[in-house]
Amino acid sequence: MTLPPFKPPTIDELRDWYRRYRTNEDVWRLILEVQHARMTLVEMTALLGKVERAARRADFGRLTSGAAPLHSVSSLAWEEMVRAGLVNSSINPTMADAPTTKGAAGFDFDPDEAEDRRLEELARMIARAHQTR
Repeated sequence: MTLPPFKPPTIDELRDWYRRYRTNEDVWRLILEVQHARMTLVEMTALLGKVERAARRADFGRLTSGAAPLHSVSSLAWEEMVRAGLVNSSINPTMADAPTTKGAAGFDFDPDEAEDRRLEELARMIARAHQTR
C-alpha cells in the first residue's frame, strides 16, 4: 500500500494530542504505537550501523557497497529517522557514534582503535591469570 505524502507529527504534537484526547483510548493507543515504532526504529538503526561497520571491517563488499542490501536497509532506516524528526539530517548517517544497544556491544569491536586493543589486552591478561590457577 502506498501512502500519500504527509508531514509526520512531531513529538510535541503527539504529546499535545495525548493530553487533548484523554478520554479516547483509541487515540491514546495510536499515539503510543507511533512512539513505540519510532523508538524501535532508533534501536534498529543503531544495530544496523553496528552490523554495517562490522561487515565493512570484514571486507564484505557484497553487503556494504553502494547498492548492497545492508547498505540499502541502513540508508532507508536512517532516512526514516530523519523524516520522523528523530535525528538531525546533518549528522553523519554512518551512525559512528551510535549508542550501544543491549547485547550488541560485543560486535562493535574494532582492532584498529586503541581503546579496543587495550580492552583486548586486558581480556588476555585476565584469561592468562585464570589459566595459571
